[in-house]
Amino acid sequence: MPYLRLHIERLMKKRISGYIEELISFNFERRSDLRLKEFKAHPFYINQDSVYFGASKKAVDDALLKKLQAAFTLLKQRGELQRIAKKYQ
Repeated sequence: MPYLRLHIERLMKKRISGYIEELISFNFERRSDLRLKEFKAHPFYINQDSVYFGASKKAVDDALLKKLQAAFTLLKQRGELQRIAKKYQ
């Protein structure tokens, strides 16, 4: 949780545009911290194991979203996501 709080503080101070977190953790923090009501979990999936990308709609424009999606596709095609997931199974 300490890293999650750090990410939230950085997001609130606009030092980062978003962060990657488990949806369960993000939703819990969003319900617990009224400052986070304006933020939503982005529907962009990093992988199929219930990990989501959450970012401010104000900070992530269409161009950045397309770059993230392209990077994800490339990582998936190269098998990098499977390699990373295997490390933690």
